[in-house]
Amino acid sequence: AGPSALLDEMYHTRRMFGAGLPGAWPFAAVALHYLPGFLERFSAAVTVSESFIEQVTRNEAFTVDRVPRGTNLFRLQVRTSDPASFRLRLRERGIDLGAARSGGNFLIGVNETWNRRQADDLANTFVAALEL
Repeated sequence: AGPSALLDEMYHTRRMFGAGLPGAWPFAAVALHYLPGFLERFSAAVTVSESFIEQVTRNEAFTVDRVPRGTNLFRLQVRTSDPASFRLRLRERGIDLGAARSGGNFLIGVNETWNRRQADDLANTFVAALEL
């Protein structure tokens, strides 16, 4: 229900989401709850991630490949013979990193969880995880 000018173009949107629209309200409620302050929290996380990148790439074992045109994702190349063990050592230190992709790089996303630790702590932890 609503003004016909608003609803004229809704046919395809409704088809795209199918029967999910009536059941999507809980997800929208959670998003709405966390919306206030998101920009500030995310901006702070970006600052932490940029500092982390600057610090961790001082070590020759790490290089960063940024995704073109800006995004919250970047690829971290780790020069290690055993990416799975590197990942396990990070997990033991409280950092959950996704599995290495082809070529041994890790796809890392910047989100609000970056605010849980300082950039230097993160960089030092990554460097320490190189060691056996």
